[in-house]
Amino acid sequence: MNRYVAFLKVLDLNSITKAAQTLGYTQSAVSQMIQSLEKELQLNLIRRSRNGVVLTEEGKKLLPYIERAVNEYHQLLEIDREILGLEDGLIRIGTLSSYSSQWLPRIIKEFQELY
Repeated sequence: MNRYVAFLKVLDLNSITKAAQTLGYTQSAVSQMIQSLEKELQLNLIRRSRNGVVLTEEGKKLLPYIERAVNEYHQLLEIDREILGLEDGLIRIGTLSSYSSQWLPRIIKEFQELY
């Protein structure tokens, strides 16, 4: 599943390097994940260029299925956590950049210590 997640992150950020940084992998590891996925499917999913990545026609056809698989996987993990009695979710915070750089890091750290 990590290969699918990495693939979607590469598309989202239009960069293998940025996706790797976001996911906590090396650029080489994400590139190998994509190559492994392409090898398994026996298709080229993306074209790499200096300007980023572009979906191939095959990649465009498979993209909705990959997105669905990743979403289902995340739902499975969420239900698993609920069964185990763990509460989990996504919190989105809208704020001004001055607050987000000055106040939010401390507030988030305190939140993590409490929960």
